[in-house]
Amino acid sequence: MRTVTAAALLALVLPPRLLPHPLSVDILIGTVALLLGYATGALLERLPRIRSHAKSARVLAPGLLVVATLRTGSRWGELNESLGIAGSSTRHAVLAVFGSVLSAAAVLLAARSLRRLSGRQLAVVLCLPVLAGALVAARSSSGDREGSEFLSGARNSDAITAVTHRPATTPRRIYVTRGSAASVTDRVRKAVDQAVELNETTNPKAILIAVPTGSGWVNQRMTASLEELYDGDLTTVAVQYASSPSWLAFLRGGLGVRETTRELIGQMRARIDRLPTGQRPDLLVYGESLGAWGALPWLNQVDAALLVGVPGGHQAEGPGLMTLNHADDPVPGWRPQLSPVTFWRSSADVISSQSVPFGHGHHYGGPETAAAWCQVLRLPTCSGTSADQQPATGTPGHGG
Repeated sequence: MRTVTAAALLALVLPPRLLPHPLSVDILIGTVALLLGYATGALLERLPRIRSHAKSARVLAPGLLVVATLRTGSRWGELNESLGIAGSSTRHAVLAVFGSVLSAAAVLLAARSLRRLSGRQLAVVLCLPVLAGALVAARSSSGDREGSEFLSGARNSDAITAVTHRPATTPRRIYVTRGSAASVTDRVRKAVDQAVELNETTNPKAILIAVPTGSGWVNQRMTASLEELYDGDLTTVAVQYASSPSWLAFLRGGLGVRETTRELIGQMRARIDRLPTGQRPDLLVYGESLGAWGALPWLNQVDAALLVGVPGGHQAEGPGLMTLNHADDPVPGWRPQLSPVTFWRSSADVISSQSVPFGHGHHYGGPETAAAWCQVLRLPTCSGTSADQQPATGTPGHGG
């Protein structure tokens, strides 16, 4: 019975739902499915009526593994073809099922070996993963790498002109890392002071608050496309609030994304409103993934905003606001409260959501975000550009 329930759960969970998965992801999710199915079968065998038929039911397991292989290969090939990705669906499915079975068997053998250890030996073995996790956490980035990449990715006026064929100025970028100050308030004040200081000398048309993902990453394709639409006359500000993957930070309550975004938008709005009317730049907000979720409650204080890949499927509503979620992006629909089979299939999609071409999954590129900004901002530079010719597929807020 244990092998039957394990194979049955594998056949249900392994076929991809929205996106094709890398082989490593399918082996991981397949291993989890086999172990959960095996544990479920062990519980069912405690029932006398089921225990009496357990041995005869084992013959079903090989057939269910074949079903898992066929279903996985068919769905994986279908999704790959729709995205224009090459690959042998049969080979992938066979390796995914075979790898999952071997991996699950290794886990079960290891579990049986642990039973033979003394209490002290078992404590040492169980502490090793905890120690490894602590070491990884201790090495969490303070944001220096993400910030350096974001700042070094800025182009000068000549580089922007080479793309737009229009006169341009050099855009400004500000990135304040989590390790640069002890508190959220201090980090935000540091960012706002830098932006205001730049504003006094450059007087940009707009200030963009780019809310990073959980790791501190900012989508430079989006930033670059908006800098082109403003002919470089844009200051972009980002403040790091965490250094964990967005899904992990989301499960842990956001790790300060909403607190940081609230203070940054509030302080920036207040400083802009103190300027003379003719010198006030527009205040824009861009959020992606967890950054989009963090910006949602404070959008009534900005002039325009674009949110993409919003966890929980939330929508930005109001004038000048737009939400862009791909139809095959699993992040907006992912929730821990889903049914077990749907949860694991959705989780596999989330893990694989950036292993697909731009314009699919959780992989948002420059042209589509530029098109979305054009729908919201109606800039003169949008007319006749590639962004104007490629309308975004998002949902604008009423009046946006």
